[in-house]
Amino acid sequence: MKKNMNSTTSIANEAVLLMNYAQLLSKASTSKNEKEIIGALDANLKLWVEIETILKKKNANLSSGIKDNLLSLSKFVERLTLTKGLTMTK
Repeated sequence: MKKNMNSTTSIANEAVLLMNYAQLLSKASTSKNEKEIIGALDANLKLWVEIETILKKKNANLSSGIKDNLLSLSKFVERLTLTKGLTMTK
């Protein structure tokens, strides 16, 4: 029972963390502050690198289709952030 509660708490914490990243990006998308935008893009890029690292572990419990789609999305975010950066539009 305790393991199940810890798992639920962990999932809730991860959900809050993802929401914080989303809010950071949303706020930066309307900002004129270059440092704020760069900070949000950098944080988002680091998040996707972390997601990619987790997906590449052998114990990632996802179907290969979902894993492949998330890895593809990760590469897209990485490429777009590094090539477009501050010049991106909504």
